Amino acid sequence: MLQRLVDLAACAAIALCVAMAAHGTREADPRAKIQERIALEWDAIGRKDRAAYAAVLADDYTGIEVDGEGSRDKAAALRRLESPVPTDVKLIPIKVEPMGPTVAMATYELFLSFPAGSAVRHLRVLVTEVWRKDKEWQLVRYQETRVR
Repeated sequence: MLQRLVDLAACAAIALCVAMAAHGTREADPRAKIQERIALEWDAIGRKDRAAYAAVLADDYTGIEVDGEGSRDKAAALRRLESPVPTDVKLIPIKVEPMGPTVAMATYELFLSFPAGSAVRHLRVLVTEVWRKDKEWQLVRYQETRVR
């Protein structure tokens, strides 16, 4: 009788662990949430919405764009919104790779069109982003590579 109770308790514990692992895996998979945050990022840039863009960027953000101006911290990235922003943005395809429970890397191809009179009218770049989750997923690192 005691052995049967031990066996039942062990089975129940295993079932609970499996259920918790499956539940935790679904919640921990950041792919959809980061794709949503990337859409928010580019929407904020397009609208020159400083508050929305700031909410996407981590306080220790560093970004490198193809303009040759070097790396930008969060404050410099927000000031960049004062410059002409793309009039059309296409992102294809976004691939998100979880690197752990609170870090993920996203890569995508970006097609940008700028207003008439801009130094560059059309631009194609490959983008790599590193995202970190504290309270919300935030962009920590951004790197553009121009494609000719």
